[in-house]
Amino acid sequence: RVFVPGRVCLLGEHSDWAGARAARDGPGACVVVGTREGVSARCDVGEGPRFRVVGADGDAFECDVSVDDALEREASSGGYWSYVAGTALEVLRRFPRCRERGLVVETLETTLPTRKGLSSSACVCVLVARCFGVAYELDLELKDEMELAYRGEAVHTPSKCGAMDQACAYGSERVVALTFDGEDVDVRACEVGGEIHIVVCDLAASKSTVRILADLQGAFDRGDEALRSALGARNRALVAEGLDAIKRGDARALGAVYTRAQTTFDEAAIHICPSELTAPRLRETLAAVAHDVPETVFGAKGVGSQGDGAAQFVAVSEAAAKTLRQYLHDFSGGRFKVFDVVLRDEERHARTSTHK
Repeated sequence: RVFVPGRVCLLGEHSDWAGARAARDGPGACVVVGTREGVSARCDVGEGPRFRVVGADGDAFECDVSVDDALEREASSGGYWSYVAGTALEVLRRFPRCRERGLVVETLETTLPTRKGLSSSACVCVLVARCFGVAYELDLELKDEMELAYRGEAVHTPSKCGAMDQACAYGSERVVALTFDGEDVDVRACEVGGEIHIVVCDLAASKSTVRILADLQGAFDRGDEALRSALGARNRALVAEGLDAIKRGDARALGAVYTRAQTTFDEAAIHICPSELTAPRLRETLAAVAHDVPETVFGAKGVGSQGDGAAQFVAVSEAAAKTLRQYLHDFSGGRFKVFDVVLRDEERHARTSTHK
């Protein structure tokens, strides 16, 4: 059984592609954490040169992999199966011995919302890479899975994602800092000084990450100085403050950084892609929480590429997180999917759990 979670970008949205595009602006930086929600599957080598993936709903994609044609067509289509096809194509070009017997992947369960800024596409790309690695004993390291998944999506599909999303490979509730300097990506685990409860809320609306990326990248490449500063120097300062707050286990300080980060992004980006970044559902939800239950949160912001996908809140405490989850459920009439991500020191948590 193979499981890959989603991920929440705590701070530093869009800094991956920005850091890869503009050396003069300095490296991009972000902090992410894996969710408990994700996709689980079982996998095995097949009986011939076929690649078959069965979704949790029973729908399936299957094609011949003795040549690249079918995978290339599916990946470039941008359709539902494009991400798995693109990743399979990348793996098979890197490890041609996998073509002879192919791969069968059966999805067992999907608990991660899609198109909400939680890296659902990167999750399935990492899942496919990991399944190949497990079935063929390829001894892939996490960085190998991330690279195969990233290239599977960014090179072979219409999605022009950056390289942060694939950090979901590190696992559930692992806090990871990434820097992006040209083509170089550095990943390191973060020290967490105490439990911080993040409440994530699927806003039950829609967004187009492809449109957001196209508009922001276009403006960035045309030299929009406000956007370049927001995704460059100003973002690095916010990420550094956020990492310091996480290291100290200081939820209040992290919440304050969240609020400033959202303001910084809004001022630089909304006018570039107003159809997506005006995000009325996000604004309404943030305002409602601030008005009705301000005692439960230290700060809040959008998720992923931003827009009306999801919101995230730094809760005052575990009890406050529970109150906030109930409020969001009632506020939405049960439409919002709400869940927690807990930032915590893994070794300390393991020791505590052992002695309970």
